[in-house]
Amino acid sequence: MSLSSDERRYLFAAWFLWSAFPVLTYLNEKGAFEDTSLSMEWVNVCEILADWAAIESAYIEYTYTAEKERNIIHPKVVNLAGSLTEHFGDELLRGALTAHEEYPPINAALWLHYHYCCFLLAVLKQFDLLVQGLGAQNELYKRYQENIALFNNVVNACQLELSLLQRSPNISKNKVNNLLTDMNASAVRLGEEWTAAVLSAVKNS
Repeated sequence: MSLSSDERRYLFAAWFLWSAFPVLTYLNEKGAFEDTSLSMEWVNVCEILADWAAIESAYIEYTYTAEKERNIIHPKVVNLAGSLTEHFGDELLRGALTAHEEYPPINAALWLHYHYCCFLLAVLKQFDLLVQGLGAQNELYKRYQENIALFNNVVNACQLELSLLQRSPNISKNKVNNLLTDMNASAVRLGEEWTAAVLSAVKNS
């Protein structure tokens, strides 16, 4: 049994969606969050969606591929996902440090958290576009829709985190909003890079 193009797209999209979440671990290992603590509710909804993405990837691999093909595809997917995690982490950290230089009253770790929230929102939007492209009658699209609440929980949690920053007292709202606009533009670019990586992996697999 060999994966169809739609199944490959869904497999790589799910794997690369999962790769967006270990970015937190990667950055934490670099000491990026030493100066702040993250909302446990936000962390929990992210972990739940990350688990879903990992399980969904395994489901596709073991349901739609023979062992021989699986042994070829899986190592490639893992290596690509790991590279994406590091790339996105480095880009997000760079943006956070720039924002901190522009507005030091908010520490770099908090700027990084907000940049990461923008990034997650961008990736989830791109994931949705990819899966929507499969068509409403596609079984994999239906699997996504059955779990859409997990995605909505992360979207709502990220939007809440960003709104808390914008409502914070004793900040220059104009300056902060301008920097958030820049972060969002950066996140959109990274989201498009994420989609390009998925499509490239599908083409070359």
